[in-house]
Amino acid sequence: MRIYGDCKQLMSEIFRDVLEMGIRVHPHSMQNKVVVGDDNFSTMEITNYDYCLLSLKEEDFLFLFDPTCREWIQHEILERVGPIPVNPGEAYKIRPHVWDQFLVDGKFDYTYSERIAGKGTFHKIANEIRVNPDSRQLLMAIWDREDIKSIGGKKRIPCSIYYQFMVREGQLNIIYNQRSADVVTHFGNDVWLAHAMMRSMVVAVNSFPEYKEVPLREGYLYHNIGSLHVYKRDLDKLKACVSDLNLL
Repeated sequence: MRIYGDCKQLMSEIFRDVLEMGIRVHPHSMQNKVVVGDDNFSTMEITNYDYCLLSLKEEDFLFLFDPTCREWIQHEILERVGPIPVNPGEAYKIRPHVWDQFLVDGKFDYTYSERIAGKGTFHKIANEIRVNPDSRQLLMAIWDREDIKSIGGKKRIPCSIYYQFMVREGQLNIIYNQRSADVVTHFGNDVWLAHAMMRSMVVAVNSFPEYKEVPLREGYLYHNIGSLHVYKRDLDKLKACVSDLNLL
């Protein structure tokens, strides 16, 4: 597993790896759209990519491709950990060029808010940390077994499988498992939102009286990705970004 100290290290290495070691793959579908025969959706892909991010320093490097990302993530995390599940919510309106195409009759096939807030898992986990901080069962599942019925482009299914929280030596670490990550459009947001999920959990746990004297600390992000890729439509954009910033 690679270990990155900050987001600049993370992004520069991931850009290099995808460009230099990616293998050409053309998937059948993208989200809920069938893309067979559309060369724009062929990919350069690395499989089974994992790393550890020690801090969110240099976080500007997560948002190099779309200036709307910064505002969107701030609203999106609030919908994900909020008390009431929403679909479609309000956050998506900040990035209509990304999300409007996936609306079906005014709603999304799923939202993270439904999968997290709708099941009450965030607060259940916070309470379990309170009474059993060494637990290995602090799993926030995003993928649902019903999602298998939508494989093949019938409906959108989550790219995230689960978040696992682990308290060790006074800090809360988060393990984030993802089946698929698009380097240009989503990856930087996924990293920030996973780290924000950890930070939100730390804040929730530290609100308990017994953590007043010795508060829980933010830990590390461990991220495992089945398919890390860039679409051909975004390849020139990725190469130009790398060239402009002298990242390689």
